Amino acid sequence: VDQANNVSLAKFELKAAGEKVKIESMRVSATVSVLTVGVLRNGAVYANGVQVGSTSDLETVGDSIDTTNEYTTYNFGSSLIVEPGSPVTLEVRADVYDNDGVNGVTAGTTILVTIEGGDLNNATGQVSYTTVDVPASDVAANTVTARQGALTLSKYTAYTNQNAVVPL
Repeated sequence: VDQANNVSLAKFELKAAGEKVKIESMRVSATVSVLTVGVLRNGAVYANGVQVGSTSDLETVGDSIDTTNEYTTYNFGSSLIVEPGSPVTLEVRADVYDNDGVNGVTAGTTILVTIEGGDLNNATGQVSYTTVDVPASDVAANTVTARQGALTLSKYTAYTNQNAVVPL
């Protein structure tokens, strides 16, 4: 929904094989069809429904506002450990609202969230202590389209107006 808060924009499944893997950070970006949207407000990453890391605006790729920041790095510390045989659902949420409040996300705007990969050394095996890139290359979610609904209210005419006496 256009201008809704804490909207699920993407879901990914993380799996480990052989040993537990601690993921310390991830770079997340959003490609928005409106190039005047610089960031999406209050971006956050959730693991199995629980927020990991802190809330930070989600940077957009290719926007005309800020061409230097193409992603947001979310730091998890030790709060995201993936165990073999227990996949973790990673979810990216944000407000469907442009942070500058001027060029807001409008109905019909598309949003594509990507977890940026490669050359991160952001994950460590908990037995081998080998560092790896998670993910090894960019992983894009499905495209989400912002929509706006309408509501029309009218008086139900089967009943007449009612009067009430204020109690003393």
